[in-house]
Amino acid sequence: MKNYKRLLPLCLLLAIAFGISSCSKDSTATTGPAGPAGPTGPSLTGNLSGHISCYDQYGVPVLINLSKIGMTDSLNATHVIHPDSTGAYTFAGLTTGNYTFYIHANGYGSTEVENLQFVGGGTTIHDVKISQIPNFNILTFYDSIAPATDTAIYLKGTIPSDVQSRTVVVFIGNSNVSSLPQNYLSYFYYNTSTTGTTFSIKIPQTTLNNLGFTSGSTVYFIAYGAASNFTSSSEYEDLATGRTVFTALGTPSSVVSVPVP
Repeated sequence: MKNYKRLLPLCLLLAIAFGISSCSKDSTATTGPAGPAGPTGPSLTGNLSGHISCYDQYGVPVLINLSKIGMTDSLNATHVIHPDSTGAYTFAGLTTGNYTFYIHANGYGSTEVENLQFVGGGTTIHDVKISQIPNFNILTFYDSIAPATDTAIYLKGTIPSDVQSRTVVVFIGNSNVSSLPQNYLSYFYYNTSTTGTTFSIKIPQTTLNNLGFTSGSTVYFIAYGAASNFTSSSEYEDLATGRTVFTALGTPSSVVSVPVP
């Protein structure tokens, strides 16, 4: 009996040691070859439906003449549909695949639904927003002298008077700066007061440094009148640059070049 009691702890230790060693990873193991690709999924037919919301240049919903909006399927340039009087649309009989849709209307900033993966076999819902192109232009746009203790750039300008607030967007870039995604690095925007005719935008030096501009180098700016909700309608992502395309913009100002503080 005494010998049994002495052997029991030793047996437990051996069992624990065995359990640990049996769970250790074999460093010499190799990963087997990948299995064959599975079969291609079925091609299904279905509908793409949704609602196109329209806004005027002040951000107020437009509820008339919505059937004049056109929506084109990228895989069939002749396949143009129009929403009904409420803005509801349906692309019927689409087959499984990736699609890009173009939404356009006279006087509105066009937009796109890019590379939409359409599964089919039912109805997919996708809503769209577009805004009117503003009817005002930038009258003046210039670099204002910054306070001696400030290292920022101050941009100012004037626009025509209006009964409602206006929006101005300024794009930052190199010498060929514009609203095109390949030509701008960043942007700022300013909302005027009601009946306001001036705008002022401060560009911190740290923002310019983060964009790759160094002290003494030249940075370029261009201003556009914009629809009040230009960041949420008539806009889409450019897949090549990862930047946003804004289309509810007016005529651009002249380009202003400024040395970085």
